Amino acid sequence: MVTTALGPSRVWATLGYGIVNEVYWPSAGRPQIRDLGFIVASRSEWHEVKRVARYQLSLPEPYIPLPRIVHEGEGYRLELEVSPDPLRDAIVVAFRLTGEDMTLYALLAPHLDGSGWHNNARADRDLLAWKDCNALHLTSDCGFSRTSAGYVGYSDGWQDFSRHGEMRWTYGEALDGNAALMGELTSAEGVLALAFADSPEGARTLGRSSLRHGFETVRRSFAAQWEAWAKDLIIPEAPEEIRREAYLSAMVLKVHEGRTYPGAVVASLSVPWGDATDNPGGYHLVWTRDAVEAGLALSSRMASPLPLANARTMEEHVARAVAKPKFFSSLVGAFGLLAVALALVGIYAMMAWSVSERRQEFAIRLALGAGSSVIARMVVLRALTLAAIGIAVGLGAARALTSLVASLLYGVRPDDPASFVWTALVVAAVALLACSVPVRRALRTDPLSLLR
Repeated sequence: MVTTALGPSRVWATLGYGIVNEVYWPSAGRPQIRDLGFIVASRSEWHEVKRVARYQLSLPEPYIPLPRIVHEGEGYRLELEVSPDPLRDAIVVAFRLTGEDMTLYALLAPHLDGSGWHNNARADRDLLAWKDCNALHLTSDCGFSRTSAGYVGYSDGWQDFSRHGEMRWTYGEALDGNAALMGELTSAEGVLALAFADSPEGARTLGRSSLRHGFETVRRSFAAQWEAWAKDLIIPEAPEEIRREAYLSAMVLKVHEGRTYPGAVVASLSVPWGDATDNPGGYHLVWTRDAVEAGLALSSRMASPLPLANARTMEEHVARAVAKPKFFSSLVGAFGLLAVALALVGIYAMMAWSVSERRQEFAIRLALGAGSSVIARMVVLRALTLAAIGIAVGLGAARALTSLVASLLYGVRPDDPASFVWTALVVAAVALLACSVPVRRALRTDPLSLLR
């Protein structure tokens, strides 16, 4: 399940296998830890509660995401209650362990900014991890008697217990790697605070502030906000089990809402880390179907449902979205056709004027025996020379001004070579077409009439 506060806090916590899994901060797309789990150990045996996986999860109300988890194993009972702090970027975890000669250990696997690479961890009085502008801090009101920072798969806390059956390692730091932290809690009952900030000092301050505020105060504030939200829900008359499922469904939708863009819903706050991947997509990837179903569900859950204004089909929404770019594209296309027409007229006018100015020259050449092909070649070369100059100047100017039309293009780059080549060929073809009439006029020139 997923839980988050409705206040200014920007933390989302997911739960699975009876422990805290990914925790997201400061947005629903940035996981900061892989999990926060626990080991229960005596002098002769130890158990990682996630692997034992014998637990029960309950909520105070189906519309309040305040999970209480009870683990029961051989000789122990571990009770956990998880609550995000509505006022701070932190979550608090109340714990209570019962069992003869049992000690509780917290295991924290940072994956700051969605990746286990290049994390830094430090184990001292508290547990601290940081990378770039992401930092977390895990502290407890009862404190840690021993702590250790290691590398996953080599010197982490789970490896320590797997090899020795107890905690022996107390490494102070694990830098620039896939780090993991472990702390031995001094008491069987207390509160943990996991806080996030853009600096280690900020995370430490938030964590200790949450502890000082107290778990019960945080819990009451959290529950009150969700109670107030639930008053606006419309749940039709139905059997109690159906009503419970309806409240639960509305709560699931609400916890998946983003903070950056209100109303935005993430498909699922879960990342399938696997063994060797830090893929940030995972189940976050949202299909259109998911967005439509979530939108209909959100519109139907409010107590005072707003009328749907300007309802349109998807085709109409798409048409409205592309109307302005389509208009500008059509406008640019119209100006382009106008430019081609002006080029045709201009080249024709230049060729006609050039031919009329050289009529006597053509008459003399024809009288001296020059063939019509010679005259035609002279006119065509003249036209192509002018066209080549225009193409060179035009391509240079177009290349310099492509940034102005980049936003109007779709499916083609502003500096697309094929577009420039085809444009040059079209202009050359226009030049040949424009000089066809002057060529015919030159070939029909009567040498004798001009010489007289």
